[in-house]
Amino acid sequence: MLLADKEHLERDLKRSLLLLAEKELVFFEQALISVGTQAALIAGFASGIIIETASDLLPDAHMAIQVGWIFATTTGMVLEISCVVFAMQLSILAPGLALRGPEGS
Repeated sequence: MLLADKEHLERDLKRSLLLLAEKELVFFEQALISVGTQAALIAGFASGIIIETASDLLPDAHMAIQVGWIFATTTGMVLEISCVVFAMQLSILAPGLALRGPEGS
């Protein structure tokens, strides 16, 4: 009887730990999706700024300012797109790695 109670408590403990790990995994997955969405939105704004800069925004500014502005917005857009890619990779690969990893990870 004591052995059965002990095994029952161990199963309940493992089940509750798995439920907690699942909640944590869902939380991190939602956070990564949120970061990826925000990065995609800001990258879209950066591409719009580059298009507007080339046509209307800085027509009479010094050439160095125009080049610096386009370089800064292009760098920002590239970094945001890389953030989207990394967030997508993590949201795809992280759940599988967390489930297949060693116990306690």
